[in-house]
Amino acid sequence: MNVASRGLRALAGLGLVLSFAAQTVPAGAQAGFTDPAFQRTWERTDKPVADGTANRSWYWGPGPGFSTMEPNKSSPGGMRLVQYFDKSRMEINNPGGNKNDAFYVTNGLLATELMTGRMQVGDTDFEQRCAAAIPLASDTDDANAPTYATFGKLMAQPKSNQVGQKATAVVDKAGNLSADASKVSVPNTDLVYFEPITGRNIPKVFWDFLNATGPIYVNGQVTTGPLNQPWFFASGLPVTEAYWARVKIAGQPADVLIQAFERRVLTYIPSYKAPFDVQMGNVGQHYYDWRYKNVGCAPAPPTPPAGTPTPPPAASCDKGMPANTAGSVTPACGPVGTVFMIHITGFTPDEKISLWITAPTGQVLGTPRPLDVGHHPADLDDVFDSSILPLLLPKPDGLWAITYQGEKSGHQSIVWFKIVPESAAPPTATPVPGGGPPAACDRSANKDATVTPTSGPKGTVFSITITGFQPNEDASYWLTDPDGAVFGTEQTLHIPSSGSGTLQFNSGVLYPGTWSLTVHGLTSNHESIAVFCVGP
Repeated sequence: MNVASRGLRALAGLGLVLSFAAQTVPAGAQAGFTDPAFQRTWERTDKPVADGTANRSWYWGPGPGFSTMEPNKSSPGGMRLVQYFDKSRMEINNPGGNKNDAFYVTNGLLATELMTGRMQVGDTDFEQRCAAAIPLASDTDDANAPTYATFGKLMAQPKSNQVGQKATAVVDKAGNLSADASKVSVPNTDLVYFEPITGRNIPKVFWDFLNATGPIYVNGQVTTGPLNQPWFFASGLPVTEAYWARVKIAGQPADVLIQAFERRVLTYIPSYKAPFDVQMGNVGQHYYDWRYKNVGCAPAPPTPPAGTPTPPPAASCDKGMPANTAGSVTPACGPVGTVFMIHITGFTPDEKISLWITAPTGQVLGTPRPLDVGHHPADLDDVFDSSILPLLLPKPDGLWAITYQGEKSGHQSIVWFKIVPESAAPPTATPVPGGGPPAACDRSANKDATVTPTSGPKGTVFSITITGFQPNEDASYWLTDPDGAVFGTEQTLHIPSSGSGTLQFNSGVLYPGTWSLTVHGLTSNHESIAVFCVGP
C-alpha cells in the first residue's frame, strides 16, 4: 500500500472520525474548543463564572467536551460541526454563514429529542429511537425519579393560559399527576408568562432566570447585559408545564420543580441557596450517552446460548448491488469490521482527490476540499475499515458508496459495498493493514507526553497528556501510522491556560502497530509526541 492510498484511507477512515477520536475529557483537561465561534458563545456567559467574576450556575458547563461532525441533511455536505457541553450541544449548521449573527452557533433541541426519541438529522428529517429513560433532574441511580420519557408523555397534557395560578402539580416516574396544595406557599412559583406558540406557562422563578442580566464577556472584556438574547436562545420555548417531583440529589431526597423546554431542562430546588437554586439540567451529558452509548434505551436481546442453530448464510450477499464506476472493491459485502480493498482508476496523474461516503440513509460525509494524495499514475489503491461505521450510523447494515473525484479532471470513481448482519456474511480472508502487532512496543520517541495505557487492543481509549505549551495557544496535530505515513487534519486544538491538557483517543479505527500523535503549538512551535501501541 503506497503513501497516496494511505492518504485516501486517512480521509475515508481516520478523517471521518478524527473528531470522534480526539474527543475531550471533562473540565480541567479539555483539548479545547473546535471552533472559535463555540468559544465566543461559551465565554459570553460562562467565562465570568469560570473566572469568579459572576456568582451563578453554568449555562453550558465548565468547559468544552466531545466534538465531531454529525449528519444534518440541511447543512452543506450533509454534515455539521457540533461540540458537546454538560448542559447542551453547540452546532454550526452553515459554516459559510455570517459569523457575527447571533444564531451562527445554534443550540440543539436535545431535550425534545430525548423526550420524544426522535433524533433530528435535518430541519425536517428524523430518525426514530427510544424516548430516554434517563432521570432528567436527579442522581442517575434514582430509580423512582421522572425521566425524559416521563416528560415526553407530559407534552400531550391539555394547554391553557394559567397565568396568576401557582405551580402545584406533582408528577411521578410513571407520569401520574396529582396536586400538592402545600406548594402554594413556595415563593416565586406563581405562573407569570404564557407562551402562545407552545401553549405552556412559565413560573416566575424560571422566567426571572431566563431574563436575568449580569456579568457577560464580550469583545475581550466583562460587561453587564442579558444572559439570554432573546430570552429563549439557550432554552427554546417551554414544551411542558412545570411539575414538582420528589427525587434524590447528591444522595439526599429533595423536592424539585422541573420544566422541560425545547432545548434545556430547568430545575428549581427551594432548599438550595440562591442563585444556585435554579439550574439548567445536564442535558448535554444525557444526550451524548443516549446517542452514542444507547443509555436510556431497552437493552439489546440476550445473545443466544452456544449451540443455538443459526440460518445458513445467503449464497451471495451482493445480489442486486449497483455496478461500480471506474473502480472495484473486494469483498463486495461483509459485516461491520470487514476491511474493504478498493481500486480506483481514470484520474489525471498526481491530481488531488476529494472523496465522500454515502450511507444507506442518504447521509453524506466527505473531505472539505481535495486531498493531496501524493504521486500516483492515475490508478490508486485504498483500504476502508468498516469498524468506524457504527460511529456514523447506529445501525449501519445496508448499501454504502464511496465516491472519489479528481480535482482537475472532475473524474469520479464510485464503489459500492454492503454491510450485512454477522450471520449473513460469507467467510472471507480479509487482510489487515499494518502487518500485525509489533513484536515490542518501542516508545522511545515519546516527548513531553504520557499515555495511559501505553498499549491495548483495537478500540482501547488512550488517555494522552501533553505538556510544555504556551498558555491558551492553538495547536495542530497529526497521526503517524506504523509504516510512517502521516494523517493530518485542518482542525486545531486550544491548549488550556495551564499549558498542558489531556485528550481521550479512541483507537477503534486504527490497525495494529505502533502509532504516534504529534501536537504542534502554532505560537511556540513546541511539539509533544505521544507514542502508543495498538494490538489486534
